[in-house]
Amino acid sequence: MISDYYVLAKPGILAGNLMTAAAGFFLASSGFFSLGCFFAMLGGIACVIGSSCVLNNVIDRNIDLLMERTKKRSLALLAISQRNALYFAFFLGVLGGVVLWFYTNALAFFFALVGFVVYVAGYSFMKFKSPHATLVGSIAGAMPPLVGYASAKGSFDLVGLALFLVLVFWQMPHFYAIALFRLKEYAAAKIPVLPLALGIQATKRQMGFYGIVFFLTLFGLRFLCEGKCLWLAVVAGGLWVGFCFVGGKGKSEVLWAREVFTYSLLVILIFSGAVAFDFWLPL
Repeated sequence: MISDYYVLAKPGILAGNLMTAAAGFFLASSGFFSLGCFFAMLGGIACVIGSSCVLNNVIDRNIDLLMERTKKRSLALLAISQRNALYFAFFLGVLGGVVLWFYTNALAFFFALVGFVVYVAGYSFMKFKSPHATLVGSIAGAMPPLVGYASAKGSFDLVGLALFLVLVFWQMPHFYAIALFRLKEYAAAKIPVLPLALGIQATKRQMGFYGIVFFLTLFGLRFLCEGKCLWLAVVAGGLWVGFCFVGGKGKSEVLWAREVFTYSLLVILIFSGAVAFDFWLPL
């Protein structure tokens, strides 16, 4: 069924990445906005991300039945064959690459390709062997905003670098929080996430460290840009980082980690919205 293929492309992850890709496009669109290029960028990167997610599902097919949140995936339930999943991934990847190459620019295509390779060939296999796979995955996750940025600007500069680092450092506490509140599932699947490898307290310290670096990088990005709304993202980011340090007092690690995860989504939503408002409603 079509719905099985839709789920295979991980629409939740896809939506989040399209939001940050749009933010990157708005950030680089100073004085000129190409609607055609914008939609081509969104369509192209959506296909590339969808392709990488399908391939990730193929790689994870043997462990998905062991985890509560993945046991109903299409490949785990044999609703789609592995061969058809590979065909689907190939189609999406080629289509996305063609759209980005011909309707945006070569730099945007390059960033999308890097993200694809890092996620599929790097993170998807490394996560079975190393707790540091999260950092590799965060690099792939920070590529969509660069695709948006490069599509609009056609070049890479200090603002683009700051944007990339903001997304890298935001993802670390975000994904460590997931590892904490789904720790039993990762243990059942024998995936050595950081809490299993180094312990819960070490993970919480890492979350605090990356949270601080995220805030400092976001603060730096604000001073590299002219928009005023980014201050909202800086404030939201600061509150989130503060919660990473003090929000867990008197609570279980699972509850605290779920709250950190939820607030992290709010932070990236505010960040993306602030960038968009700075473009459409300059102060």
